[in-house]
Amino acid sequence: MLQIMQNENIKKIIIISTIILFIGILSYFIFFREKTSTTPDGDSENLFPVGEVGKVDLGKDFEALKDNPDYLSDQEIAQQIPILRKISDKPIVGAVIFKKDLKKDDFYTIRYIEKATGNIYETTTNSLTQERISNKTIPKINSAKWIDEDNLIFNYLDNDVIKTYSATLTPNASSTILVDLEGVYLQNDIQDLIYFDEDLFYLINSGTESRGILVDIDNTKPKQIFSSPLKEWLIHNINDKLISFTSKTTGNTLGYMFIFNSVTKNFSKMLDKKINLSTLPNENLDILYSENSNSKLQLSLYNFEEKTTMEIPLKTFPEKCVWSENNINIFCGVPTQVISNGSLNDWYKGNVLFSDNIWEIDTSIGKLKEIISIQDLVVEGIDIINLSVTSNNDYLIFMNKKDFSLWGLQLISD
Repeated sequence: MLQIMQNENIKKIIIISTIILFIGILSYFIFFREKTSTTPDGDSENLFPVGEVGKVDLGKDFEALKDNPDYLSDQEIAQQIPILRKISDKPIVGAVIFKKDLKKDDFYTIRYIEKATGNIYETTTNSLTQERISNKTIPKINSAKWIDEDNLIFNYLDNDVIKTYSATLTPNASSTILVDLEGVYLQNDIQDLIYFDEDLFYLINSGTESRGILVDIDNTKPKQIFSSPLKEWLIHNINDKLISFTSKTTGNTLGYMFIFNSVTKNFSKMLDKKINLSTLPNENLDILYSENSNSKLQLSLYNFEEKTTMEIPLKTFPEKCVWSENNINIFCGVPTQVISNGSLNDWYKGNVLFSDNIWEIDTSIGKLKEIISIQDLVVEGIDIINLSVTSNNDYLIFMNKKDFSLWGLQLISD
């Protein structure tokens, strides 16, 4: 009997010890593990949202970004801004990036106009917040060009007539956030338009010729300064005197590029007899251009001062590129797919879409550098168009031709 009682006591002791041990382990997990699983502070290596920038292999640039004080403000970790950021899910028609206060701001402001409503939205590079700053509904805008942060030109189709409006953002009398749109209509059926020496220059087709009209943003005193029997041109503003004209090409037709001097009214031929020619000049008259050469797409750079041409081993179109303000660096979306002879025209029409990575071309030393592989982040890819880069080459915005969404990319210099 005594032996049985001793065995029972031993069992009770074992059971009680097991319960105490279990309670101790449970308490540890509840109180101590919970404290060690809090959000890491700013010195942690795990700074970026998983699936957004965590998978990008940017090499030295990626390492530099993690320690870059300009990248993140004093935000919660969950609110940190990814390197590659989708700014607007909805289709837009144009965007501008700028600093409201050059002396104080360490971030950029981005404004864009929504395609479906015509409402203007605003965000900053150090915030994920989107704010609508206009409530004027302008449905079915076709395209918009921002002259600067407060002036833009947009057009839309009205009963087969292209309506073009020159608008200025003005303060709203009853709101500190909202702005009003004030402006004037320009001539109907404008084919192309650029900002030119504080004025506007646009092309219209008239009978058997195309005419170039110079007018201020208030549409006063329009003056014709150009005419040509050719009706299909693409134009770029070079400086306050010069405009580039590139003939539109289709199929395997020959293309030409001219520089028009608005003072002397002279045309100077820059490039000629280039199959499927597309161009992007800078203020120094250096020209990034593509052509079909030996049945292949060839990207080249023409140096105006040295009168030399250098082939660039990237397969892309100038429409996917932007010159930096220093006229040295070029940022381009470069398709990962093979580009065929007729791809440019098919791409214009929307019959072909690409998925790009972003490259930088340093024209001063002939150096190429892949900045980011977008498909590591965005599985469906981005077909890059309408690029804008800041004056310091530290932020790039662009649109996706697939859905006309707006994107931003923080750039890191060497």
